[in-house]
Amino acid sequence: MCRHSKLFFYGVKEKFNFHEITPSKIDGFSLYPKLVLESKILEGSLKHFEQLAKTISPDKFRVTLRTIVSRRLINEISKDLIEAILPLDGDLVLVCLGENHPSRALKDEKRYSIQTKIAQLAQIKVEEPSLFIERVLKKGFALREFCKNDIKSDEFMRQLFFLQKKFFKKENNTLEFVLNPNNRVFIALFNNNIVSTAATIAADFNLRYKDFRFVELTFASTHPEYEKNNLLGAVTMLALCSTNHADLIIRELNSSAYAVLKNAAQQGSVFAMNYAKELGLPDTGILIQDTKIENSDGSREYQDLVVAFVPKKRHQEILKQNPYEN
Repeated sequence: MCRHSKLFFYGVKEKFNFHEITPSKIDGFSLYPKLVLESKILEGSLKHFEQLAKTISPDKFRVTLRTIVSRRLINEISKDLIEAILPLDGDLVLVCLGENHPSRALKDEKRYSIQTKIAQLAQIKVEEPSLFIERVLKKGFALREFCKNDIKSDEFMRQLFFLQKKFFKKENNTLEFVLNPNNRVFIALFNNNIVSTAATIAADFNLRYKDFRFVELTFASTHPEYEKNNLLGAVTMLALCSTNHADLIIRELNSSAYAVLKNAAQQGSVFAMNYAKELGLPDTGILIQDTKIENSDGSREYQDLVVAFVPKKRHQEILKQNPYEN
């Protein structure tokens, strides 16, 4: 398995544009550049978001802002602006603010449908990390990290793009993604063909002399001919086993893909919707019309994403058991 060296950086890459951007930009979302520990700073962040929201139109229908906030200040934020809340250490939380053009609002019946799915999945049994790996190895699949040497293989790159094309429009996007040192790609192979993949995107940054590392587990995809082989669970578990440190591991999951949601629950991820209920915000946890994803018929449309996170305690259990190494 390829080992990715620890990297500390100030520039962060945007997921789809792949150009150098400011340190306050992470994975297509703006991060407010101040740690919000008091009401005055919160007021400044909300005014910043209000300015962003003024640019909303039918063509530019969505704006977002992420900000790290003291938990005690959450009640000072309008509930209509909060899309998700995720826990950090101590008193801190990551608040995802979002606003859409009225034509792109989430309908009540769709919200209820998503909430019903998540309520059902909250009851699902969390499985041992080793099971996700053992299932596919017994079937003859191989698991490993996609390495720099793999980039030299035109066939491997073609296979990887085939799996990632639901997220990327152009084959060159896949090449740029794997070349980005902040990204890692994990693969399942059968007869030396890539049949499933997942990726992580890492960002290190500093706010008020406090360092944070966010890792997003994303771009999970399986070849249609190899579905129902538990490959999604295996490649995402390999990604979790290979992530040594993170203040927060984020998952943004297609609300229409039940298998993806179920896999996250089985691995011990917690849906932000359920976490927010503890804070009195039951209608949060969904990024509305957030990302364009290709459908099975080749059409592309914006999907509502369910936000989840891997609790630190669960991640430590995964690393301790380290099923891939065993």
